[in-house]
Amino acid sequence: MTNTDVDPSNATAFFATVVRAWNMEVAAFFISADPSAISLYVSYTQNTPGAIPTINYSTSFYILGTLSETPLVYSIEASTDAFTNYLDITFTKDTNVPSTDASDYSISSSDLAKIVSITPTIGSVFTASWLTAKQLRIKIPVISTLVASPQQLTVAFPDNLLVDGTVSADPCRGVQICGKSAASWGLCNKAETSCRTYGSFTSVGITGAWYNATAAASSSGSSSSSNSNLLYLLLLLLLVIVIIIVVLLYRCYRRSRQNKEMAKAVKAWLSKTKDDVPFGDSAEVWSRPPPVVA
Repeated sequence: MTNTDVDPSNATAFFATVVRAWNMEVAAFFISADPSAISLYVSYTQNTPGAIPTINYSTSFYILGTLSETPLVYSIEASTDAFTNYLDITFTKDTNVPSTDASDYSISSSDLAKIVSITPTIGSVFTASWLTAKQLRIKIPVISTLVASPQQLTVAFPDNLLVDGTVSADPCRGVQICGKSAASWGLCNKAETSCRTYGSFTSVGITGAWYNATAAASSSGSSSSSNSNLLYLLLLLLLVIVIIIVVLLYRCYRRSRQNKEMAKAVKAWLSKTKDDVPFGDSAEVWSRPPPVVA
């Protein structure tokens, strides 16, 4: 309503004027759905009597959800199959499963950011989908995963917004608590009469592990390095053995050669000694001389 002349000191008249400005069909719809879920927001400024009105007055609804019906986070669990890392967020109640594609409840990475905030960035490429009304699964290819451990993540849900665009710290109060909006997709119960799912979860609130390609590569590199060191050691040992065998063979060959040379020298010496004997036949040297006759 615009330029409305009311007396703020008269509450009955003030709210009667506000009620007359409501869209009654919209109000009837909300109130019939849940009378306790409606709260009135009124923006007005008291003007000085006689002043020219310059303020546009407005009124709108704040929807108040029911806290007891709100789906809360039951668990956040990481898992892997060595090709894809998973992050499963399970809720205590069925949700309104906002998604990109209603046929399979898939969610693009850009739209996932409207449902849940995950920091730091989990991967260069990832997608999400609802496995059930209670479980949201996020899939990140191992080769695209940018976070080594899921315990390094912070998982949080977007706050409600007030009519003036500011953030509402109350998960049960906002201009659009449940369903899709331009800024965020509110997770609520299936009937969308609850408060918005809320909370922030880190380290101890996240269980499980991911396949860490970097760590695996490092481990593989370390193992490869160890294997290389062992191979070098074996080659060195083999080289030492070969050197020992060569030395032994050389010594055997040298001794054999020396023996041959010695045998050749002895043979030559014996041959030379035989030629120097003054008798023609060695048998004559040893024959007994004839007896002397008296």
